[in-house]
Amino acid sequence: MTHRWLARALVAVAVPALLVPVVASSATAAPKPPAVPPLAAVAKIYPHLKGGHADVTREKVYAAGKRCTQGKVVKGATGRDALYMPKPAEEPDGLLPTGEEPVVLISTARFPSTKSSRAFFGADRADTKKCLGTDGPLGPKATMTLTRIRVALGSESWGYQVTWATKRATNSMNLITVRKGARLIGVFSMALEGRTVPSVPKTITLARLALKAAR
Repeated sequence: MTHRWLARALVAVAVPALLVPVVASSATAAPKPPAVPPLAAVAKIYPHLKGGHADVTREKVYAAGKRCTQGKVVKGATGRDALYMPKPAEEPDGLLPTGEEPVVLISTARFPSTKSSRAFFGADRADTKKCLGTDGPLGPKATMTLTRIRVALGSESWGYQVTWATKRATNSMNLITVRKGARLIGVFSMALEGRTVPSVPKTITLARLALKAAR
């Protein structure tokens, strides 16, 4: 999940005007991925999203690959991403996400069994700790710092506040992953260019909301 959600979040920052509400159709009999919260519920946590839009897509679930590459598709698993965006800003500076007004992304997945979701959960955490320095928005030369977020949700959970820093810029992000049975939920909030970091309590509240919605 690490590679997919980070790529989508960075695209959202780069070209927000190109994002429109989309719900991908499903032509297969595969099980539905867990649901995501509606925009109105997320906007109660992040008011800057009120009046914006949610870009919701069905996604394949990929395992962690070797040397920080994307692995193979996980058979029998199905995913859904929701990228929550505010109304387009008139001023260029308003396009940059801040700690108070971050980019918000929720990623969910349903696995064929609790055993497979548990295995993925552990592998995804290891991949995140190892590869975020390479996959980060400022590239592999940035200094990455991981600070643990204490969270106790679902069957098991983990979280980090991440910063990437160079001489020119500092970007930051909160990420929390929760597993409950065969379902996995990841929530992310990101700010760019040395602005205030996203609120940890709000990210935990978002994770709790996403877990409740993920039926």
